[in-house]
Amino acid sequence: MENRDDELKFLLLKLQALRDVVKAKSKIIPTVASLSATVLIVATFNNELLPLTHGLKVVLSILLGLIPISVILYLIELEVATKSEVKSIEDQLGKKIVLDEGWSCFKKVLNHLLFLIPYLGSAILLLCIVYIIVQIWI
Repeated sequence: MENRDDELKFLLLKLQALRDVVKAKSKIIPTVASLSATVLIVATFNNELLPLTHGLKVVLSILLGLIPISVILYLIELEVATKSEVKSIEDQLGKKIVLDEGWSCFKKVLNHLLFLIPYLGSAILLLCIVYIIVQIWI
């Protein structure tokens, strides 16, 4: 009996950790939005307020380049943590977890789209930043 209680406690801890990871992944959307706003501010600099010297262009390019890189690395880290927690739970249960079994086709597609939203947002942010960096140097 005690062994079963320990297993349940372990599973509850792992489920909590998995929930925290998924919750953190959903927080990437506001982060992308705020970084996008920052990019817009940088993109609309008034040349009279701060002339874009060669050194400033280099610094801005580096800082702007770090934004999508850090977001992409953050998403990768969350994905690795999610897979690790799911594997740990599956190992404890002794079977594979299938979340979308019995779901309609619409729910499966919607689930995959929701999974891809942070990656799509990051890709759009990356393209915008590349465009801004190119415009800084033209």
